[in-house]
Amino acid sequence: MTNSNIKISVFDGTGDFSLWKTRMFSNLRILGLKDTLVEQASFPPLSEEDEADPTKKKKRIEEETEKIERCEKAMNIIFLNVGDKVLRKIDQCKTAAKAWMLLERLYLVKTLPNHVYLQLKVYNYRMQESKSLDENIDEFLKKTSDLSNLQIQVPDEVQAILILSSLPVKYEMLKETLKYGREGLKLEEVISASKSKKLEFKADSSSRSAAQGLHVKGNQNNNSRSRSQDDKKICWIYGKEDHFKRQCYKWLEKNKSSGNTQEAGASRLAKDDAQD
Repeated sequence: MTNSNIKISVFDGTGDFSLWKTRMFSNLRILGLKDTLVEQASFPPLSEEDEADPTKKKKRIEEETEKIERCEKAMNIIFLNVGDKVLRKIDQCKTAAKAWMLLERLYLVKTLPNHVYLQLKVYNYRMQESKSLDENIDEFLKKTSDLSNLQIQVPDEVQAILILSSLPVKYEMLKETLKYGREGLKLEEVISASKSKKLEFKADSSSRSAAQGLHVKGNQNNNSRSRSQDDKKICWIYGKEDHFKRQCYKWLEKNKSSGNTQEAGASRLAKDDAQD
C-alpha cells in the first residue's frame, strides 16, 4: 500500500513486471510525481545579483527542497511496493528515476531475440480449450502489453483479427459473421461478440440440461404411477379396490355353491355304481 492509500501488488521479481509498472506509473501520476521518474537537470546557479537578493535566494532554496522531497516520496513509494529480493537490487539508488530505470533494465528484456520471441507469441497465439474465454483473452492482452512496453505496437485491427482467428471451432459461425459485411474490425467488438456468444452457449447448455431433467423426472413419475397402479388390490368380480378376487365374498359364495353341486353329483354317481 502506498501513501496515497492505493493498493498495488508487491512486485517480487517473478510476477508480471509490465502490469506492475503500469499500475505504479498510474499511482505516481495521480500524486503528481510522474516527472520524478525521469532524471532532471540540476537548477542553474544563481547569478551574483540573485544571490544577493534574499527573496530570490529563499525561493530557489524552497524549489530545491521541494524537488528533493518529491523525489524522495516517489522513491519511497517504489521501495514500499517491491519485494525483499528486488529491493536489495535497487536500494542503493539515490533517486526515483535511477531506481525506475534499473528495474526496467533488470526485468524488461529489450534484446532483439526477446523482441522476436514476444512477437511470435502474439502472432501465433491460439486459445486453449482448457482455459475460459476470459482467461485466454487476458493472456493475449498481456502479450500485446509486453510488446507495447518494448515500443512495439500491434494495431487494434490486427489484434482483433488475431483474437478472432484464435477462437475455438464452436465459434466458427461467429467468425464468418464478423469477417464479412463490414469495413473493418475492432478489438472491442470482437471481444464483446465473443463473450455474448459464450453466454448463448451457456444458456443453450442450461436449457438442454433442464429439458433432460424434466424428461427423466417424467419417466420416473410415469414409472411410479405404473407401479402404484400395479400394486393396487382390485377385485375382478366385484370391481372394487382394497381386496383381491379370492377375498371377495361373492366369489367365495359362488365357489362354495359350485363346490356343493359338484359334491352332490359325485355322491349320486357313487350310489348308481353301487346299485349296479
